[in-house]
Amino acid sequence: LCPGLEAEAIEPGLECIIVRRRLVEADPRGNFTLANSLYNAAKAFTVCDRYEEAIPLAQEGIEIYWKISSEDPTQFPEQAAAQLYWIYAAALGCVGRDEEAVAALKETLRICESGTDGSG
Repeated sequence: LCPGLEAEAIEPGLECIIVRRRLVEADPRGNFTLANSLYNAAKAFTVCDRYEEAIPLAQEGIEIYWKISSEDPTQFPEQAAAQLYWIYAAALGCVGRDEEAVAALKETLRICESGTDGSG
């Protein structure tokens, strides 16, 4: 996302998610790119103070992370997972869901500290 253009990125980002979902239906190996699109949209919503809309997107991306990493941990870079948790925590904190935000931040730190794929 280009700084300052997040609001303009929301609509294309949501369209991208729709396309990625269709692609994943045809080939589940595309789940990582769907998670990445979910992150980008969640980040755009968060930067635009639209936290309630960001939360489910980040949460879905996190669910994809856990699904992929349970099958093959090398297929989902830890940096990408940490970014999902980070944006999720930010959005949660901004709507007053502090305990959940702290838990998400702790998971972000855990992922970064584990660094098993070299990106953490």
